[in-house]
Amino acid sequence: MPPHSDEMQGDPANGLAPTDGHSTLGYGTDNGAIFSPHATAGHGYLNKDTEAIRNTAAALGHDHNINGGATAPGEGAKRR
Repeated sequence: MPPHSDEMQGDPANGLAPTDGHSTLGYGTDNGAIFSPHATAGHGYLNKDTEAIRNTAAALGHDHNINGGATAPGEGAKRR
């Protein structure tokens, strides 16, 4: 199953894996069936070393850890 546009694409340069399904914790080697989709092992929203978990933690008070940076509303994307 190809990634959806709302899934995190990861950041290999920073050691962050992408998500590949809509699961809190990924499991297995495939993305499931049409009526029971899931993320693969290591690629769920809360799996260690995913871009999703890093950004979730950052949003809870560690803004300096948001992968790609954070800006105030209306300021646009930060430049690296």
